[in-house]
Amino acid sequence: MNKGFRYGVESLAACGVAIMNATIAASNRPDLWHVGIEAAGDLADRRATTSLHALPGVRRFRATLAGITGPVELLARSDDRLAERILWITGRKCTDLVAADDAAGSPAVAAVPPPARVRAETGDRVTGRFTAEGPRTCSGCQRFTAAATCIAARESGIANPHPNEPRRCLAFTPLYESTDNRTGKQLWPELTS
Repeated sequence: MNKGFRYGVESLAACGVAIMNATIAASNRPDLWHVGIEAAGDLADRRATTSLHALPGVRRFRATLAGITGPVELLARSDDRLAERILWITGRKCTDLVAADDAAGSPAVAAVPPPARVRAETGDRVTGRFTAEGPRTCSGCQRFTAAATCIAARESGIANPHPNEPRRCLAFTPLYESTDNRTGKQLWPELTS
């Protein structure tokens, strides 16, 4: 059995939602995958997602999650409190949620408009400075090691960051699987001045 299919079936059985993102899947299921690239390979197999979507009562959604670049595909049995369930499972706030099964232009299920300007509240080096882009988590950065240390601690200002705490860091370098390949200096040019 494909690990992506197994992950989806077990996630749907446990909490009614399968978050089909390699970063989240690898962190939630270390028994299946050791690193995100292993999960990415299994989740990229469209047969698994298609088979899961064919299960009775399963609907597809697209979500935008804090700290994850690009849209995240979800399979869920119900949209009831789906944004809250995603937060409970991942610790990441869902800023946009759209039913992918519906026709184009359909209204959002539980859309939350992103703020025009974001102010950091995490105690990072640039607390109090406004940026157009929101923060990213250290777990989405290539410079964050398996030992939970930052390779670029001199530039980031913190040697042992929490992996899922959103922050704005000029040393940020996105992971290999990111659809948004902008670095910290490109994401937050307001912080370079």
